[in-house]
Amino acid sequence: MRQESTYDPRRPRSIDAYLKQLRAALADQDPALIQDAAYDAEEYLRAEIAAHPDKSEADVLELIASTYGAPDEVAAAYRDTEAKVKAALYSPPPRPAVETPSLSRRFFSVYRDPRAYTSVFFMLLALATGIVYFVIAVTGISLSLGLAVLVIGIPFFLAFIGMVRVISLGEGA
Repeated sequence: MRQESTYDPRRPRSIDAYLKQLRAALADQDPALIQDAAYDAEEYLRAEIAAHPDKSEADVLELIASTYGAPDEVAAAYRDTEAKVKAALYSPPPRPAVETPSLSRRFFSVYRDPRAYTSVFFMLLALATGIVYFVIAVTGISLSLGLAVLVIGIPFFLAFIGMVRVISLGEGA
């Protein structure tokens, strides 16, 4: 009995083809979402291929398609998640005032507004992360310049630039 071939030209046969199809499926989305999806997928795919060294890349990708999902399925999941996040972050408009409140009521109304507390939380979070980023930047630049005369200076500088890049990607997301 002859076995039929399951080759599908639309199925990716390599990581690059998978990522290309994923980016194409997310072409109408925010560039940050596309970048996140591509990085997540690439990390997962490379880890799975490393976990199965006895199989070819195409075989592992076929196996992954049943668990992780095809590029269009992954894109749909990212779109759904993005829509849920946007809906959760949407703040409702303030209620219209029926009557003109007194001066003291208008002044103290900020204490009853939950968005004010959210804003204070994010300002404090920005203060903390700003201090951490400043310390990393000053320490990294100082050590890079100080170690530039030694052999370890260039690798340290490259590691510092890589760390700043990772932090930037995290902040951008």
